[in-house]
Amino acid sequence: MIIRNARKHDMDMIYRLYEEFEKEQIKLLDKKFKILRRKKEPVVVLSKKFLLSRILKKRSAFLVAEENKEIIGYIYGSIKRHHFHFDRPKTGSFGYLIVDCRYRYKGIASGLYTALKKWFKKNNCRFIELQVLARNPAVSIYKKWGFEPTNYIMRKKI
Repeated sequence: MIIRNARKHDMDMIYRLYEEFEKEQIKLLDKKFKILRRKKEPVVVLSKKFLLSRILKKRSAFLVAEENKEIIGYIYGSIKRHHFHFDRPKTGSFGYLIVDCRYRYKGIASGLYTALKKWFKKNNCRFIELQVLARNPAVSIYKKWGFEPTNYIMRKKI
């Protein structure tokens, strides 16, 4: 397995994983909150545009795990520099840790996270944060990596 920076021409394989991820995320939501994940049209165009913007964004890292010339996972992270109220140290924020379901439980997520953490350290980040759906099974690996819950987003349908 090779971990490297994502490139524009990786987009089709990245998007395939993104679609798989989105389907899994919908299953994790309570029925009343599924409306929060309703897609805007044209879904494919908007999603690819969003992902490409993340690949090209400065002060961010979009890393892919590749095996036999196939993208089998990716992770995205960016640097948060300022907070409007708090004098916080530079913080890395990561999202979109996605591994192809055929390759899970083989250390790929850990490899991607380790590479991103190294990038954050190189960029003088002192903390890393993430947001995850409460029912996502990945919460257990985040805890294993030392992440602790610090905030809750609570919702109620009205």
